[in-house]
Amino acid sequence: MIAWPWQTTWEEFEGASKAHIYGMFPGYFLSSYVLGVHVDGPVWNKHLLIEPRLGDLTSLEGVVVTEFGPVPVSWKLVSGKLAFRIEIPAGVKATLRIPQMGDQAKMSVDGKPDEGKKEGRYIVIEVSSGKHTGNVMYTPVNRSFTPKHN
Repeated sequence: MIAWPWQTTWEEFEGASKAHIYGMFPGYFLSSYVLGVHVDGPVWNKHLLIEPRLGDLTSLEGVVVTEFGPVPVSWKLVSGKLAFRIEIPAGVKATLRIPQMGDQAKMSVDGKPDEGKKEGRYIVIEVSSGKHTGNVMYTPVNRSFTPKHN
């Protein structure tokens, strides 16, 4: 739909009409909540919030259409490491807000280790326009319990 000349969301039924308005809802939900990209505050602030909700998914990528242009994102979780790629449109800033899974997590962005600050159950960092890559290393949650004997 991004490259389609109509510049709108659509769905198609057997090659007939493409003008069915309800085709936009699954795309919006997946883009805004699963891939995690949406406008943060008034549009004139030119700010995005990127907060993925992967659930049980281990790999996900897509292009989210925003008021500022397309935003490609990619998330891949392998062995306690969440690798990501994002591209922020020119003139736009973004808050990258990654859920902290486990007891501890360390974020690396654009080759710089220990980036981001902890806010509740998230690791948060501000990024400017351009391409960014990084990863979050997770330490597993310690759920073991050893009873004390008197």
